[in-house]
Amino acid sequence: MVSLQELIQLGLLAGFQPVVPGADLGRIVSNVVILEYESDRGTYDGFGEGDLVLTSLFFAKDRPEAILPAFENLLTRRVSAVAVKSVYYRTLPAPVLARAEAARLPVFFFSKTYMEDIILNVNECIKSHQRSRFLEQKIDELLLRRLTPDQVADAARDICPGCGDFVTAFYVEVLDEHEDAQLFRFVNRLLYRTDRAQGDGLACFFVKYRQGVLVFYHTSSDNPPAAVSLTRGLLDLLGGDRTRYRLGGAGDFHPLSELDVCLQKSLYAWRVARKDGKSLVCHQELGLSAFILPLSENRSAVSHHRALTRRIEAYDRKFHSGLMETLTSFVRHDGEIAAAAETLHLHPNTVRYRLQRARELLGLEHDRHFRETVSLLIRLRELCEEEEA
Repeated sequence: MVSLQELIQLGLLAGFQPVVPGADLGRIVSNVVILEYESDRGTYDGFGEGDLVLTSLFFAKDRPEAILPAFENLLTRRVSAVAVKSVYYRTLPAPVLARAEAARLPVFFFSKTYMEDIILNVNECIKSHQRSRFLEQKIDELLLRRLTPDQVADAARDICPGCGDFVTAFYVEVLDEHEDAQLFRFVNRLLYRTDRAQGDGLACFFVKYRQGVLVFYHTSSDNPPAAVSLTRGLLDLLGGDRTRYRLGGAGDFHPLSELDVCLQKSLYAWRVARKDGKSLVCHQELGLSAFILPLSENRSAVSHHRALTRRIEAYDRKFHSGLMETLTSFVRHDGEIAAAAETLHLHPNTVRYRLQRARELLGLEHDRHFRETVSLLIRLRELCEEEEA
């Protein structure tokens, strides 16, 4: 499904002149139909919700009074919009415009475009959107469900028929294009340039996903190119001002049966790039974040993390003790108490006292992994705060 606004942004309704102020351009278009003789026949069974109705108003050629009843029938069937080819009319009777405005029904006039071309182009766009949504659902299935390797490989071939035996991925955020229509245009531009990204048995495939684009590189060669060369090639493919893009890369190639892992790595790398304000991050650069990011999606880990942080936050609110601030500084200084004390303008013994109090509140008095646990706690807290922001 695609909205009227998206069709306009994609240029598929070029030359359409809106005539109803305040019309609802967010309406979804699911089909394109022609209205010509239905008014004379008294039947509108072929029209329904989501229709973009094209008409020359031939049935009302010498009878303008026939237009309002036709519009009433179309409104009853909840069509999305009406586009009138200005063959017999260049404006609509006032009662018709008033009725359309009251219903916020988009009405357009057009003159030069053939109805057949409109039908072909809009229906092709609808099919493209449906295919895109199908692919997004498949990707969600890969990322959110626990699939066997064979099921992953099958889903991969549903997403990219003819996919090679090895695959890697990048997630691309276009910083000045987040609307669906803009992303579809961006993907279409990439498709036109695809031949530049192929060679030596290497191919690429693009899928709009969430507010960005997933780029798959795949090959059947058992000696695929290094991730560094792929990154350079992708940047060349994207073209233009490279500061427009934020990329996360999965790194080296994976077997097709590990496409879910590959996709997740590219998304994690993109999240770190966004957090750190970088234009490109590859998964092998994530360090500790490669372990913390999966934890941030584990319900059990997140629930336990929240319970522990709430203990510290509640204590701080009650006693103004600064425990969370102290723990954060302790982690950022790699457990160096003197450095943390200097940053906080405290005596080292005060920091030691606060750390001991935190141990007790967290139930870690006898845990020899206190530093590692606190590091995970603080870093996961920072990540959750950044994601919420």
